[in-house]
Amino acid sequence: MLAIYTRLSKEDTDSTSIQNQLREGKEFAKSQNLEFEIYNEGEGVSGGLPISDRPVFNQLYEDILTKKVKVVWFRNENRMTRNKDVHGKFVVACIKSKTKIFFGAKEFDYLDPTQSLTGTILSAINSYSLELQSLQTKKALLDNIKEGKAWSVLPYGYSTDENKYLIVDELESEHVHQIYTDHANGKGARSIAEELSSKGIKTRKGKSRWSDKAIQDILKNPIYKGKRRWQGKLYNAPRIVSDELWQKSMDAFETNKNNRGMKVTHKYLLKGLLKCGKCGRNMYGRRRVSGKDNFYMCSSKRYKELNCGNRGLNIDALEDFIWNRFFIEDSFIELVKKWANNSQDKSKRDSLSKELEALNKELTQYNKDKSNAVKLAIKGILREEDVEGELKNIEGKIGDIELKIKKVNEELDYINQASSKQTEIENDIKTLKKETPFNTKREIINKYIKWIAITGVGQEHVLWIDFHLPINTEVYVRWKGMFYSLNELPDTVSGAFDKEGIVFLK
Repeated sequence: MLAIYTRLSKEDTDSTSIQNQLREGKEFAKSQNLEFEIYNEGEGVSGGLPISDRPVFNQLYEDILTKKVKVVWFRNENRMTRNKDVHGKFVVACIKSKTKIFFGAKEFDYLDPTQSLTGTILSAINSYSLELQSLQTKKALLDNIKEGKAWSVLPYGYSTDENKYLIVDELESEHVHQIYTDHANGKGARSIAEELSSKGIKTRKGKSRWSDKAIQDILKNPIYKGKRRWQGKLYNAPRIVSDELWQKSMDAFETNKNNRGMKVTHKYLLKGLLKCGKCGRNMYGRRRVSGKDNFYMCSSKRYKELNCGNRGLNIDALEDFIWNRFFIEDSFIELVKKWANNSQDKSKRDSLSKELEALNKELTQYNKDKSNAVKLAIKGILREEDVEGELKNIEGKIGDIELKIKKVNEELDYINQASSKQTEIENDIKTLKKETPFNTKREIINKYIKWIAITGVGQEHVLWIDFHLPINTEVYVRWKGMFYSLNELPDTVSGAFDKEGIVFLK
């Protein structure tokens, strides 16, 4: 297979664009009648980087070592690398795997001493040029900073004049001053962020929601007191806050830290397993020493404008139910026994095997269709733009089929292991007690439960519990402090509970 590698650094001109490289690479593939694969590193990637910092080039390197790629094309030697060490390593890999290298239409003969020497010299010159350019760029940046000119992304509260000198932005600087004032008076970063968001004040990137980190970054940046930090040193800059206000804000960090007292670490048995049945976000536990909050709640509640309104569920009630129902009582073992018995059903195994066979045939046909489409494009029978849409459609179908094949194979594996899996689960659970240590509980729960979704319905809750086994998702209702499976609901509850209202956003 031919690999067409393309890359564009910031310094390259339009004439070396990705589009031009792709066009020339495809023309070369057509002239050689070779099937090809595109290895596009994209724009803004320096040729002086090591292999590990160029993901696509690294993949190409590995494909050469495994002999997947037998011919590699670059528009010129600069596209391959500007790093002499990388040049040597790459060429050695091609020699070992007998992979041909082409720069444009000319093959690089790495066994020819003259070409090898020329390549090494050019790579060394390119490497030197990059290092010299980097040094000159750093010097230019330092000169600009000393002169008071802007560079990189401007901090919030600043803009530039017509000569690129850093100046204070009138409107944004008012917000910065207020941030420092509020913090000095005891407000935390989260409260300040929420207030700015609620007032519709935009961030530097135009976002309507401020984060705690954005506020922290402003409060800790010395540029606002007139000291610009660059490479560990401070240089003069236009100030927005006085030394006095800056110091009050810094003192507030220490005061707030002392007021927190000793940090209390709470343990959450179901951490990482819970998700909101209303909006799909994760749910997190919140406890306070005072006992005011003791709930698993949707993470959307952290931000007023994103709050989905789902009701939280008491931590102790939920954790006790999950542990007792599935690991102290016999509920989970009964589910496993039922699944293991069903797995002995030969018709189920045969059905899955036939489904797998049909999927593999379908996958083979789509791969043939893809290969034929590429060949027609290479030979010029069909235009590339006519084939592109069809290829995307075929690749999408291939992805879907591969996912289905994976799921069927997993289910067949589970069926084949059903008996041993049942024994393993029974051995795990039969020794458990209510007083089992916390870490052991978490380990067992995470081993067998995949996720738990929670939705508040009126004043009650609905739970969906999914397992790391191909068994049906269990659905439970919490009604007046008690948990019931749907088939256990008392008549009085069934009549009052709107089952049509149970909606889970998967």
